[in-house]
Amino acid sequence: MALKIFISYRRDDSAPWAGRLYERLARTFKKSQLFMDVDHIAPGQDFVRVLEDQVGRCDVLLAIIGRAWLESRNERGERRLDDANDFVRLEIETALRRGITVIPLLVDGAPMPRAAELPESLHGLVRKQARPLSHAGFGLETQALLQALGQPSAGTSGDGASRAQSVSRAVLWSAAAVAAIAGWGTLWMGLGGEPVMTT
Repeated sequence: MALKIFISYRRDDSAPWAGRLYERLARTFKKSQLFMDVDHIAPGQDFVRVLEDQVGRCDVLLAIIGRAWLESRNERGERRLDDANDFVRLEIETALRRGITVIPLLVDGAPMPRAAELPESLHGLVRKQARPLSHAGFGLETQALLQALGQPSAGTSGDGASRAQSVSRAVLWSAAAVAAIAGWGTLWMGLGGEPVMTT
């Protein structure tokens, strides 16, 4: 069965990151496998049930946590996480309660919240292994995330991997041969089958 992923985030904290991550995931997964922005709830619907239904359809919830995630406040100055009807709180609560895999994604060095800073219903979040998400490392970090989600990363499986390894070895051999000709050392094969220079 196709993996389904729910992206949980706060707009005032990490909306650009959520969009960027969604676009990256959409290159690997079908858009029908990705859930985000469950805020178009029809009048008269029970939004708690709608959120629980949407999250409950997923196998993994990615909780994007930025520097303002913990202390985000509403128009009355109250911390959003302290509101039992807060969408983000409901999303993560539902995932934790139903045993859905939750992966915290810490944006640009944002710290992992401590249990004492969270409502009791979210204490399980702090026991989840988090992953970083940064501007400089976005490519490698999302590749690692895809591997964690059971998806092969580019150049690591099948014929693609063999071709990548062949090209890599050809480059190493060429560089080592040039060095040997230049009198830098003697070329020999290491245990891993890679060219090694001795001096």
